[in-house]
Amino acid sequence: MALMVDKNLTAVLSRLEEWRSQVVAELKGGNRDALALKLELDHAIGCLQLCCKHGFAPDSRVLQLPDALTRSPSSSFRLVEDHESDDRQYWTEVVVDGEPVQPLPRSFIVEP
Repeated sequence: MALMVDKNLTAVLSRLEEWRSQVVAELKGGNRDALALKLELDHAIGCLQLCCKHGFAPDSRVLQLPDALTRSPSSSFRLVEDHESDDRQYWTEVVVDGEPVQPLPRSFIVEP
């Protein structure tokens, strides 16, 4: 029998949200020590929701861009499509929402 894996992690998210509700109730009851746990749960839930929304999995490959070699305000990284050519004159910048993609140094690229 194959193990079914919920790629949306709905069961885990549901349990974390239940736990968060319990912690919020503790906060309302005057337990100020529960604030740190509530904030951690907020972050954990947000991270899982982000991963689900974009299809990131624990085995996704993550690449961090290096610092730029040129340190000037006008130097930047650019994401280009090469159109199967090594000749840069045929390359075009990748545009998302009408803007060219220019990641910052140390930005992450995630491959699902």
